[in-house]
Amino acid sequence: KATVSVLYWGGGVEMQNLETRPRVNVVMLGGRRAGKSTLLGHLLVAHGVVDSRVAKEFEKESCGDGKWAWIVDTLKAEREKRRGTIVYKQWRAPVGGFEMVLNDTPGDVKYMKSTIRVSQGADTAIVTISAAIGEFEEDISHKGQLRDILTMSYSLGVKTIILAITKMDIRQIAFSKDRFTGISKTVTDYALKVGFAGSSIRCIPLSGWTGDGLVTPSARMPWYEGPPLIEILKENVTPHRLELRALRIPILEVYKRGNKGVVVGRVESGTVSVGDRVVNGRWGRGKKITVESMETRHTPIGRAVAGVTVGIGFTMPEHDGVASTWRKGDVLGSAGDNPPTPCTSFDAQILVLRVPGHRGLAPSYTPIVHTHTHALPCTITSLKALYDRTTSTASSRQPTSLQPSQTALITMKPQSPLCVEPFHENPSLGRIIIRDSNVILAVGVVRNVHY
Repeated sequence: KATVSVLYWGGGVEMQNLETRPRVNVVMLGGRRAGKSTLLGHLLVAHGVVDSRVAKEFEKESCGDGKWAWIVDTLKAEREKRRGTIVYKQWRAPVGGFEMVLNDTPGDVKYMKSTIRVSQGADTAIVTISAAIGEFEEDISHKGQLRDILTMSYSLGVKTIILAITKMDIRQIAFSKDRFTGISKTVTDYALKVGFAGSSIRCIPLSGWTGDGLVTPSARMPWYEGPPLIEILKENVTPHRLELRALRIPILEVYKRGNKGVVVGRVESGTVSVGDRVVNGRWGRGKKITVESMETRHTPIGRAVAGVTVGIGFTMPEHDGVASTWRKGDVLGSAGDNPPTPCTSFDAQILVLRVPGHRGLAPSYTPIVHTHTHALPCTITSLKALYDRTTSTASSRQPTSLQPSQTALITMKPQSPLCVEPFHENPSLGRIIIRDSNVILAVGVVRNVHY
């Protein structure tokens, strides 16, 4: 199923000090025809994460077409008719002085829910953009995905964005400098409009098929004077982590075997160790469990700090099933130190991008809200104030509905238990994306939480 995520751990490169090694989380984004799987597959082989013999086997099996893409697209459904990535996967490799965690995401708009969930907490995004004539024009149009991908990346707190302009090798492009310059200017202008700083945007011409620009400079693009992709990734700076805050782990996956369970999630704040007593925020303070084991990259560890994706093993009481007590989007926290608490409502400051049909966003409307790893219906209960985008001051006029380009403070009520926190206290649990019918309507941050 499209909602099932698969963790695929890359080998080939030895990892050391898994508990303490600095990490940078990188997410791969792009439309269905942008060449994302081919680019990532070739990069994994070129950097030594995947053995080159694997690519040769896939080249035979796919009659040449899937030489690189099949390294990433491992499911039969993904390989048939070149449907592309359906479920997310993850690789790890040392790059520079840190461990790079590469997260691949689905490219089809139907799976945007999974893409948003995986992109939460990413430090860097590689956005693949096809240079093919017609494909780029379609992707950057209002009906394409590229605008939403850039908006989503900024809204989820991505700090650095790499615009990887792919398919430079195809005959109609032939490594054209003019084509690269035109695309990079158009996309960079929109990224700046979304909110990215100019210093956080990098543009690079690539060919995922031939490998030009991946790990070494391309002789066929002498006009490009910048570094190859792998060198740009080495320039990443390990971001500041909230290790001294209360423990928060939004749950990404849940696995069960009898009364034994494993939950997988990224430590957004705090630290967790084997033997700690933890609680699911949706339960309240009643039920507590003990962390019996932890692992990352299938390697047991004793302690996990903020920024690490970890699998936590535990035993549930016989009368409690794992699936009924743990769900994607739940938040795990310490049982004693400020545990997470579900809210009754929250105030969010949002920027409206689109409105459903001809009506605006108004009270009683119930869209889908994405926050950390959760996605659930939330009802707009009130529109508190409009803001001037240039001065950030509140208007004296209380709005009755919201239209595109307006910024407002609204109150929303979740239709099921939800743990969020104010953005200034925990940014990872304080960002929201509002969607309906596979379309992003608004983005924003949580200002206040009501319990």
